[in-house]
Amino acid sequence: MKLAAVLMRDIHVLEVVLPAFTESMEQGTIVSWLVSDGEKVSLGDELVEIETDKSVVTLSGEGNGIIHIQEAEGKTCIVGSVLARIEEAEDSVEVETAVGGVGGTAIEEEDATPNISTLDLTTVKTSSVLFTEAATDDAINDAEHQVADPLSTPQARRLAIIHGVKLGTVRGSGPRGRVTVRDVLAAAELEPLPNVVDFTKAVPSRLAGDTNPRPETLPAKGDRLLKLTRLQKVVADRMSESNATIPTFGVQIDVNLDRAVELRNALRRDVVGEVVPSLNDLIIKACAMALHEVPMANASYTDDGYQLHSRINIGFAVAFEGKLLVPTLFDADTMSLFDISRETRRLADRVRSAQVTPIELSGGTFTVSNLGMFGMTTISPLINPPQSAIVGVGSLRNTIARHEGEIVDRAELTLTLNCDHRVLYGSDAARLLANIRSRMESPLVLVA
Repeated sequence: MKLAAVLMRDIHVLEVVLPAFTESMEQGTIVSWLVSDGEKVSLGDELVEIETDKSVVTLSGEGNGIIHIQEAEGKTCIVGSVLARIEEAEDSVEVETAVGGVGGTAIEEEDATPNISTLDLTTVKTSSVLFTEAATDDAINDAEHQVADPLSTPQARRLAIIHGVKLGTVRGSGPRGRVTVRDVLAAAELEPLPNVVDFTKAVPSRLAGDTNPRPETLPAKGDRLLKLTRLQKVVADRMSESNATIPTFGVQIDVNLDRAVELRNALRRDVVGEVVPSLNDLIIKACAMALHEVPMANASYTDDGYQLHSRINIGFAVAFEGKLLVPTLFDADTMSLFDISRETRRLADRVRSAQVTPIELSGGTFTVSNLGMFGMTTISPLINPPQSAIVGVGSLRNTIARHEGEIVDRAELTLTLNCDHRVLYGSDAARLLANIRSRMESPLVLVA
């Protein structure tokens, strides 16, 4: 029997480090490794999917060699953490060496590590450790290393051991055909319930010794706990921070939209080959122009003073599938109304298709949040830190008003401006909101 020995010279180690995809990013969670530990990777290969506070980003490799994974899937790491190392080797020479020769020790054939591709998981299950659903993590981890499959995720391997599933018989649905947790659960004929805990099947262990638990501590039959995704947790934390740390006040104003509605109807009738701007697009354009008149509304509060932003980057809230993201229109004040219309639709589509990038979700200096499409008369949104102001847009409604001695029908909506009182005072907020209204009621200035 012969073994192949490889002599390595000039071995270089390249670290795969978690970068900051945005200026505000402090940590990220490893969603899925797209390569396996010990696999040969090349420059530009997609290595790992990272969930940031805004989206899921794929990190690509910057070298050639053998990858050694340092952090497991599901692990949350701070920016700068080493996720993996790539051994880059030059001048590799392969030499055949006889086992049992000079300086060597004979190896019994039956002691060799079994071939992973032919290993029967049922053999592992009936070995010295009996794997059941109550098996300890240590036992599962020990067996994990024995049956590691380069085409499966670590969680999938753990579940395969627990439920006696042969990974070789499972068709993977992950990247490059990798077997995922969902694939293993399907093979074991188990119902996958992502992010859901069914309280009807298990009572929390902390209640086990309580002979007379209070009724409010017991979940009712049929109750479920929906676990937060990382994105939902980040949004919750940021809104809690906003409510707890920013002294907020709000002002409201009703806007006459008769001329804006007429403008939209004229554009819809006369303009060919362009996306007709929505009322929300008109409001974004009006806000971008008005911020030039009240620059403090485009500033941020810091411990050292007010940071006056040189660019007017307006974010607009997009809700989808129980989540809320705010893509950014960079330099909105320099964009035409039609540019804004095209870009808001493009970004909203990217958000809903989960293709939006962290760059497209960062850098905002002011936000517009519109719930008018749901029939809400007014909305009083929380400020998106570190911004100092946000506009809430209510629904378009038909009202009756007195104009020059006559009763007339009028199209109106209510704008609510919430401000950071450390940066803006009441007079500033009133001036900004009046400026926005003025432009909305004379909408030709938004098209010019």
